[in-house]
This record gives sequence, structure tokens and C-alpha cells, in this order.
Amino acid sequence: MQIELRACEKCKKVFAGASGQSHCTDCESYIREQMERVEEAIDRWHLETPEEIAMFAGAPVDEIKALIDESGLLERQLDRRPRCKRCHKSPAQAESQFCLACRLDLNKGLGLAADEVVSRIREAAGQLRAPSRPYSREATTMGSMRQRIGTRIGSLTPKNRWS
Repeated sequence: MQIELRACEKCKKVFAGASGQSHCTDCESYIREQMERVEEAIDRWHLETPEEIAMFAGAPVDEIKALIDESGLLERQLDRRPRCKRCHKSPAQAESQFCLACRLDLNKGLGLAADEVVSRIREAAGQLRAPSRPYSREATTMGSMRQRIGTRIGSLTPKNRWS
């Protein structure tokens, strides 16, 4: 391994490095840290666009795009995710079998179906007949019940039943 003086591609500092090494140790550690943040953003938080990843990593979008293009990390991660069960085009969202567009479409359809069921129930309830004669108020008190039955106030039970 041959050591030679080189200029860092990122910060342009002169450093002593092996052939094939294009970044100084400071820039190399920064790039490694940014790659870890990009991997976390993709794996853990399921971020998909360079803009979202750049916001998460706290780095410029151009830098994140360069890291992603250099490593091919985003494409590998997206290829490993299962495809949507409905459209088979987009990757499914985390903890779901569908992509975001299909989930929104399915939720909209479910809401429309629920509205239709509710309207049918209301329509069927409107077609039911009301009782022809509502319960009268006469038999609501004990005294009026006894008068209708024709018994004395003291005994509503048959004789010798409960003594």
C-alpha cells in the first residue's frame, strides 16, 4: 500500500492517504455518520424521498442525493420491501399490505359503503308502520290497574298463593 499526498474531494485539505482514498479522515467519518443516518431514516422511519431523508439527517439535499446515488442504498432498501397487494407497483407501507395511495382509496370506498348502509337502514326504518294504538295512560298506576281488574286494593295475588 503506497501512501501519497492527496487533496480531499470534499474539503480540499491536503492529507496523506493510501491510493484509492479520496477523503480525509474528518470527511470520511462525517460521510460514515451521514450514511448511518440515511440507513436509519430508511430502515426505521421508512422515509423514501431524498428530501425527507435530508430533513431527518440534517444535511443538504444534494449531499444526501449524492450519498444515495453513490451507495445505491435507497434502491436496495425499497426493493426489499413487499409490494402493495392491490396495485403491485408501489412498496407497501410499514405494518400494512398496501401503499399509501391504495390505503386512501380503500378507506374512501369503505366510507362510501358505510354511508350507503346507513341510508338503507334509515329508509327501511321509515317504511315500518307505527303501532296503531299507542299504550294508553290508564294502566300506569296501581290504583287504575286494580279498578280495571276489579280487585280490592289490598290483594292483587290469588288466594293461598303467598301468605
